[in-house]
Amino acid sequence: MLEPRSADAHTLLADRWEGLRRNSSIALQTQGNERSHLARGAALACGAFVLALLLRFYGWDAGRWLMAGPFTLCLIATSDAVRSMHVRWDLHHGGVLFLLYADMMLLTLIAVWTVWPL
Repeated sequence: MLEPRSADAHTLLADRWEGLRRNSSIALQTQGNERSHLARGAALACGAFVLALLLRFYGWDAGRWLMAGPFTLCLIATSDAVRSMHVRWDLHHGGVLFLLYADMMLLTLIAVWTVWPL
């Protein structure tokens, strides 16, 4: 039967892994990009809402399938905002959750506008 590792060996391994991760080129490439994901997600969501508004009030009934475009754009915005989530809770994480709830409301609004006649 295998014996569990000692706490000292585990902490040494975890510290070594943290040091490797912090100094790796992958960590340097992804460091600080979550703000751009968040801004791009918010901009895409606003653009999807404006496009859905235009299609809703200036579109025609036969072109309702065009609402799939803003819906897909809002899904992409939501997935882009999810990429900037932090593992531990902080104010940035709370702001991202707020934007995700707003994206879900936009998705629901666009879906209702697609089905409901004007």
